[in-house]
Amino acid sequence: AQWRGGSTFAEQLIFTTASKQIFLLDEPAFACNALMKARALAHGRVLPDSVRPAVADANLEALNCDFESFNITALYQWQQLRGQLSSLHQLQYQSSTSLWRACNSTPFALRALKTVRMIGSLRHFLRGCRKKGLHNVRVLQLVRHPYSVLRSRLAVLQAGVTFTSSAYQLKSMDWLPSHLHDRPDLNISKLCSMMLKDVRNVHEMQRRMEPAMLVHYDELLLDPAGTARRVHLFLNVQTDEQALLSFIAKHVREYSKHRKSIKPAADTYSTVREATVASRCSNAAPVTQQPASCAQLLRLVAPLRDC
Repeated sequence: AQWRGGSTFAEQLIFTTASKQIFLLDEPAFACNALMKARALAHGRVLPDSVRPAVADANLEALNCDFESFNITALYQWQQLRGQLSSLHQLQYQSSTSLWRACNSTPFALRALKTVRMIGSLRHFLRGCRKKGLHNVRVLQLVRHPYSVLRSRLAVLQAGVTFTSSAYQLKSMDWLPSHLHDRPDLNISKLCSMMLKDVRNVHEMQRRMEPAMLVHYDELLLDPAGTARRVHLFLNVQTDEQALLSFIAKHVREYSKHRKSIKPAADTYSTVREATVASRCSNAAPVTQQPASCAQLLRLVAPLRDC
């Protein structure tokens, strides 16, 4: 996924409504010793390309319950914090020992890892999986419209920004305030280029009949129940229908035949707030002078609504 791409809401929907226990880690590379020293994973910071392979390697080690290169205490504390922010009880381990034991516990149907800091490095991660003989890795690639991602990032960086319909109308690529022009995490061409790499890798996996699935953020908003069931089928776990109904009852403001709109609970750390207030998804990107990488990405994942 991408920072401000909807990954928090996605993991809430997918992992709290599965019928079997799933061991979950959220951004474990944040607690990898080498990356902590480099301060390379600050929230929202665009990683240097040279660091991305190290992030991919750290995530692969965590998925394999190999925490030798991690600060295990920092890892479990980081999971607790992420659990509090996202209201995910699966992340609130009681100690570093309980985290390690849970990762190696047989009752779990599968291990799952969510990351936004590996964007553009999916190929490196998959190569590492093959080297380690991990052939049963399933990839879920969450894709949000790149202009929605950029608007969300801008709103986080600018205090007091509200998500009104006017905020969702971009007329040109000169929409950024001048003092933010040099921020690499607000470079639309760079964002689209990295997203395009990952989407192409998912398509390549699918052509090789390897388990990979693209999930559109707008599908999560417009059909949360159907999307959750499709993802669970892909993961080979059953849906807990009662948990799914409870999730929808807690989060859905309007769930009608014509339009479904998700409303986050008060304690939800999620991009869904923006789409709720905007109250619309657009099929057309109203941006002129579109970078080539964005045009290619939007053609490849069409239809992708701007939510």
